[in-house]
Amino acid sequence: MELADILNIKRFAVLGVSGGGPYAIACLKDLPPDRLVGIGTVAGVMPMSFSTQGMLTMTRLMFNIAPYATGIVGWITDRVLGSTARDTKHPEKLEEMMDKDISARSASDKEVWETHPNFRQSLRRATREAMKQGGYATAWEARLFGSDWGFKLEDVKVENGRMIMWHGDLDVNVPIGVSEKAVQLMPAAELRVVKGESHMSLMTKVDEFTVAMKDLLLRSTPEPNKT
Repeated sequence: MELADILNIKRFAVLGVSGGGPYAIACLKDLPPDRLVGIGTVAGVMPMSFSTQGMLTMTRLMFNIAPYATGIVGWITDRVLGSTARDTKHPEKLEEMMDKDISARSASDKEVWETHPNFRQSLRRATREAMKQGGYATAWEARLFGSDWGFKLEDVKVENGRMIMWHGDLDVNVPIGVSEKAVQLMPAAELRVVKGESHMSLMTKVDEFTVAMKDLLLRSTPEPNKT
């Protein structure tokens, strides 16, 4: 809200992608509707109490262990990923590691990885930046996701047309079941299931998401007074 005030933005929408989902929902819970007109989540993380069935084993372990052993998770993350990401003399090591990880994903994720070189380079670059100071920040984020959020989804006031959730039905990072559970608790929210898409492949549809957020803003624009 403070950022919007500084930028003189009166009304806005928030789009939370993957781990940004909880933050978008928190905004919907606490920010006034005359400023925040609506939110969207894309493969959004939901409370771990829902279910982790179908989630990648390593992701599930991280979310479940990090709240109780953040330091250990951070150390392991740094040993496994951080040291490789910071190895500037051998950048191919991170590339090989990420290629191997993607090879175990869904066909849609593998296709995006192989056919979108700019996306591939962007994700590699983001991984290097995230690991520059070690793996503890990643562990702390996992701790936040795996811990109690401080509010329940059923207590979030959602009005019709103010929340859209997109989720690929093949997602193994954040399985679609969590969004299906969320929409039961927030029945005014809209769940848009994207057939044949997984976590990574869904990110290539960013134009669709931004257009929908723009539509939220346009629909909520007050009509000018007629004199």
